[in-house]
Amino acid sequence: MSETPHTPLRIGYVIWSLGLGGAEQVVIRLAGDMARRGHRVSIFTLNDPGTFAAAAQAHGVEVISVAKRSRYDISVLWRLRQAFRARQLDVVHTHLWGANVWGRIAARWARVPRLVVTEHNVDTWKRPHHFVIDRCLAPWASSLVAVSHEVRMFYERHGVGRGRWQVVYNGVDASTSPARRRGEAYAAMGIEREEPVVGWIGRLVPAKAPEVLLDAVERAVKAMPSLKVLVIGDGPLRARIEAEVARRGLQRTVQLTGLRRDVPELLAGMDALVFSSEREGLSMAMLEAMAAGVPVIATRVGGTPELIEDGVSGLLAEPGRPQELADRLVELLTHPERAAAMCTTARTRVEHAFSLTRMVEAHDALYRGQRPITVACVIDHLDAGGAQRQLVELVRHLPRERFAASVISLSTDRIELVEALRRDGVPVVTIPQAGTWSWRCFGRLVRHLRRLQPDIVYTWLFTADLYGRLAARLVRVPVVISAVRSVEPDKPRRYVAVDRLLAKITDAFTVNARAIADVLARRERIARSKIHFVPNGVDLSTFDPARANGALRRRLQIASEAPVIGIVGRLVPVKDHATFLQAAVRVAREQPQARFLLVGRGPLRQEMEQLAIALGLGSRVHVLDAEARMPEVFASLDIAVVSSRYEGCSNVILEAMAMGKPVVATAVGGTPEFVAPGETGLLVPPQDPERLGDALLALVQDRARAERMGQAGRAVIEARFSVQRMAEETAAVFATLLERRRLRCNPGRVR
Repeated sequence: MSETPHTPLRIGYVIWSLGLGGAEQVVIRLAGDMARRGHRVSIFTLNDPGTFAAAAQAHGVEVISVAKRSRYDISVLWRLRQAFRARQLDVVHTHLWGANVWGRIAARWARVPRLVVTEHNVDTWKRPHHFVIDRCLAPWASSLVAVSHEVRMFYERHGVGRGRWQVVYNGVDASTSPARRRGEAYAAMGIEREEPVVGWIGRLVPAKAPEVLLDAVERAVKAMPSLKVLVIGDGPLRARIEAEVARRGLQRTVQLTGLRRDVPELLAGMDALVFSSEREGLSMAMLEAMAAGVPVIATRVGGTPELIEDGVSGLLAEPGRPQELADRLVELLTHPERAAAMCTTARTRVEHAFSLTRMVEAHDALYRGQRPITVACVIDHLDAGGAQRQLVELVRHLPRERFAASVISLSTDRIELVEALRRDGVPVVTIPQAGTWSWRCFGRLVRHLRRLQPDIVYTWLFTADLYGRLAARLVRVPVVISAVRSVEPDKPRRYVAVDRLLAKITDAFTVNARAIADVLARRERIARSKIHFVPNGVDLSTFDPARANGALRRRLQIASEAPVIGIVGRLVPVKDHATFLQAAVRVAREQPQARFLLVGRGPLRQEMEQLAIALGLGSRVHVLDAEARMPEVFASLDIAVVSSRYEGCSNVILEAMAMGKPVVATAVGGTPEFVAPGETGLLVPPQDPERLGDALLALVQDRARAERMGQAGRAVIEARFSVQRMAEETAAVFATLLERRRLRCNPGRVR
């Protein structure tokens, strides 16, 4: 099947029923949007059509029950086959265990051209024979889809479809969320406007652990006696939960509402939504809450950590720990400002990575037999550095319906950022490398790339550039790209010579500053046509001035009126912390209240601490490790300093500007491209403590001017340096290079 993007398809979805559940809602929304795109869509239910069948029919989707009579009613295969053939389906898409088995067999029998199978959960209930059946039927599927990377890894661990899974996150339409308010439904339930309301949505089944919810509520209500809890849903445990509510004396607190058709309106009036699940795939109710601006507290299971970053876009608790769930609930309800900040971040995350449009487009591509572009990013190590952090942000934000990105680290001990990547569902491989050249490392990299067969290899930093580009060409990867992150004026000649040679087998270079492009063209003799300018990007939902709460200042016992000047970065010679401390002496003489922060790790930490004492700065200087919550670090500053001897595109500059802080930086490398003197900050010569001190004093003594610069900086970042913009521009480079490759391989191709 080779349809163009505009050819209508005949699509059939197979599911047990259209009752309450996340998979059911995914099918209804997918079917409705596919119908709106002009496809002919049918839904086949093995059981009754279900409570929400009308929602699908309202979009012009036919819903047909094939009336499976018993567990082993094999006649359902004949009815499905006949239904598929009568509609001449191009695609059959099955969901959940029963439909995945019966639907696959019937689609194969009916010779449907494409068969897509989706797994929605970490199905720990399955027995060995279930996985045997899954393994046997997996080759029949054109595409295997998991709703989260945790679901994908679960099935691959059980030997099902290894290497064939594609992750397509569930999606919701954030634009349709009603305004936050409590309407008639709340009045009918006797809930007052000022009473805190917490919701729980799902089927009343063991996997959702509703009894853990009751345990948590029983504890939380002691701290918040006016708390109200709405349990929305039905299921086999309903009678048991009703009895438990009565036994615990929670009738005034907990209401079991049963199935409701007005869930969006109920969400609009909630103060929080709680999930006590023992297992999840990727909850639709959770997505809907985040899109509606309702803060979420959930257990750390399944794909939930891929959706929620604890303390940033929601709160997470360990499963089966009601006291922790209760504590998090009380914490959220008693800190409305923090809850509001998390809601803003959560909504932005849903709009970017979990939108209905992205989900539908990804499936549309699958139905047409289009696969995502595979990108293997190779980097020296994954400790927290500027290049490493940008790589993490890039693979997080590349459109997952178009790109499948993985990361290969040539280090097994410098892996600080590995968990952050894996939490976001990015596959990571670590390969040990030691010495000037390691044949063992190179061999393992070659073998991994040969198994992966990526469309693009994207290398970062010198060792990865060397190993990665050679390995990519050895296994004939179509496109090889090198990311160059710094001007490196002291780069050894032998490294320059190696890069000149490797440039001949490199399709393109990305640079994050035009100054780097100039150096590559002059020193490495690389053609300008091979160089693509993509500046770094900042996650504006994370680096948001509204999220600051002053916690770091309070922890360091710094008075609110004291000016705080800070430098963030690794404590290494190129960052020149010594010049910053010498400039701090001049500032301290004029402004005795001033405090100075050095935030970062590195070999010069002890030396800088001793220098601060020798310069008489004493308790005015605080040397801190790299903080987990960097936005709070920048929020504590009045001025951010970058005193480097050379730079490419400094993350620190962009993040400080994103947090609304003026920047004083040395005019080196790419920095003048990003700091507008007198508008978003000030520039000074490198290694000139007197000029640096003068610039700092000028802003300390004119707070209004500093504030204007900070506001202007935030506006610049919003307009030109978002992480989404960086991902989009990188994706455009990838697409352009692949198209050039195809045209070279097929010179007679008509576009």
